[in-house]
Amino acid sequence: MDFNLDLHTVITTVAVGTSFTEQSGHEWTTKYGFLSFNVATLPFATDGLNTEGLSAAWLYMSDTVYPTTNALDTPSRPIVSNLCSYILGSYTRPFPLDLPLTNN
Repeated sequence: MDFNLDLHTVITTVAVGTSFTEQSGHEWTTKYGFLSFNVATLPFATDGLNTEGLSAAWLYMSDTVYPTTNALDTPSRPIVSNLCSYILGSYTRPFPLDLPLTNN
């Protein structure tokens, strides 16, 4: 992780078939197991590697401006905090960034 403070990293394994339910109500189940590095107090991956060799990581970019989201649309996709876990548990290879993340 590239954060400039100690996040008290915890290494976690997530098995195939692990279910996630988000605060928004979005639910999904992992197709692939993964090893993740988590912030000790947060239950989601910030960096990791899945059983198929795909890696994902949060990057800290302090000047990033994010688009406004539609609150009515959130149940249909993962929230940003779980994005790393969602990618590691759902995909085997990188995907084009212009494609929407959908249930597959």
